[in-house]
Amino acid sequence: IRSYADLPAGIQYVWHGVNDPVNLRRFLASPVPWGEMDVNVDPAGMRLIVRHDTFADRARTPDETLLFLADALDDVVAAGKSIKLDFKVGTHWIEETLAMIDQMKLPPGRLWFNGDYGHDGRGVFDDAWIAALAQRYPGAVIQVPLNSVPAWRENDGAVQPELARLTRLGINRWSVGWHYPEPAQNVAQLRGWGYAANIYGVTDLDEFLAAVAMDPRAVTADFNFPSWGLYGRGSGYEGRWHVFD
Repeated sequence: IRSYADLPAGIQYVWHGVNDPVNLRRFLASPVPWGEMDVNVDPAGMRLIVRHDTFADRARTPDETLLFLADALDDVVAAGKSIKLDFKVGTHWIEETLAMIDQMKLPPGRLWFNGDYGHDGRGVFDDAWIAALAQRYPGAVIQVPLNSVPAWRENDGAVQPELARLTRLGINRWSVGWHYPEPAQNVAQLRGWGYAANIYGVTDLDEFLAAVAMDPRAVTADFNFPSWGLYGRGSGYEGRWHVFD
């Protein structure tokens, strides 16, 4: 594999962290079909923006330009690309986001929803939200990170029944972090159980090619691949971005 054009067609490719105007422009100019945006809230707690970190975790810097979710969605849809939304905030903010999506009348096949699983404030998607998304957007990707499922974290005997239960509710993809212990084994185990996997947290070309070799259903990567003419900045997690000369 020497260029993007050589990649296997059966894998979905996602540009990670379309959270600022520069990364948005670079994504839109690329051949990558999916863009992931982190859904968050502005410092006043009034408007939806795209940003990985909350302002409690990382204060706004004087030179930071906020990218509002509505503007980012408009640009991505106008370019004919597909949208992966990683919810960092829940409750009514999810419904407000879905109202924006509904106005755009996107087919569900161009939509992907991701959020940590949990109840009582320990996650963004609980059982009710998973079921509601599945009913409202049949054909969309509905995903939670594998390590947000307590049975998986605790490695107990209830893992397979719990994944089956969540699948019946509406989960149709499981997200496996590149940083997880033995990601290849996790992807293979999910495949053996009949589940699709997305590998995320892929930061450079070597990691990306190794992830592609695992043959998951999708790979979410920074696309920090200058040798391929791709200059993804990353999500801005903890105020870190890829910088190019």
